[in-house]
Amino acid sequence: MKKIVLSVVAVVFLLAGAAFIFLFGSFTVSPEKAISFPLEQSSHNFLQMDAELNGQPAKLMLDTGATMNVITLDFARELGINLSFLPSLAGTDHLGQPMSVKLLPTLDMSMNGNDLTLYKVAIVDNTDMGGAGVHGVFNPLATFSGPIEMDLKNNTLTAFPETKVFDELNTEANWDGNVLFLASSLTEGSEVLGLVDTGSYITKYEKPYIESVMLGVDVSNMDPADFSQTLPLTQAVYIAGVELDLEAVGLLNKANHSQNINAVKGYIGYDFLKDTLIRINKVGDPRIYLDYQG
Repeated sequence: MKKIVLSVVAVVFLLAGAAFIFLFGSFTVSPEKAISFPLEQSSHNFLQMDAELNGQPAKLMLDTGATMNVITLDFARELGINLSFLPSLAGTDHLGQPMSVKLLPTLDMSMNGNDLTLYKVAIVDNTDMGGAGVHGVFNPLATFSGPIEMDLKNNTLTAFPETKVFDELNTEANWDGNVLFLASSLTEGSEVLGLVDTGSYITKYEKPYIESVMLGVDVSNMDPADFSQTLPLTQAVYIAGVELDLEAVGLLNKANHSQNINAVKGYIGYDFLKDTLIRINKVGDPRIYLDYQG
């Protein structure tokens, strides 16, 4: 599935001042009590959830690599959303290819008996989502202002009021906006940063990084756009201090999810994250809690 990376390159001010507030205001929410959302594993090797958006049933991918919450263009039309008066952005997909994005100011969401409002939702023409059986993607890091617990081993997501504080924090975190990066490496001493990306079924690294640390491995004929091509591994991978025996990794031409952190060279995928418990007090905090339970 194509991932969405939104770059605020150009804004069409169809709503004049309202569009400016829409783009640069605060758009996260804080629940009054802890709310939990059950997750389920899809047949496409990602986590998804059932929800209602503006009263219509929807399946959403849990995607911590998305810079915004997203719905597809087809689903927006099903909801009867008038697209002609919405501001537009120039965005890119995960391969760096340009794509047109419409921005929806608010969207009502109901999930597991909990009602909330999503702010600043992207509408994209992405047929890959339909092929994967989802109507959009949901990123809790782009949604909630307070503490979040992602128990991916037990398929549960919980958001807490801002008064809740996790005291045990054991892992250094790096942020660019509302996306999270952790230390990762293919060999000891070659540490880079990887995007924490539940929307990627496999951990991936940029081709130049792979070639620089895995001497003698030829990946010149491998195409990162072909998701069926993976690189088998015979050595351990290190993620946030955890030594892993992953069967293979995927390839990237470029990790496009950060324009501000040069050390980002890969995506930390669901093959690792499915066995983790992650607790975050708030987006941007320099330390989080991570427990690998594989």
